[in-house]
Amino acid sequence: MDKFDACAKKSYADEQSTIKAGTFFPSFAFGDVQSSATEGAITDVVTTFMNSNEDPQEGVRKVAAAAKVK
Repeated sequence: MDKFDACAKKSYADEQSTIKAGTFFPSFAFGDVQSSATEGAITDVVTTFMNSNEDPQEGVRKVAAAAKVK
């Protein structure tokens, strides 16, 4: 960690603290929770939804389906 700035060191220390405390929650943003295929499928669905007039319930259905992509 010597090569990292203070912000990165603090982030790492915070992460390690939550892991030790048993309160760590994996992040979708960092690929801790899903495969890259699942992440891509969800990202595509959300992007399409945000750029359309799609019905929200249909959007939810598509996100649920995308989350099953392996």
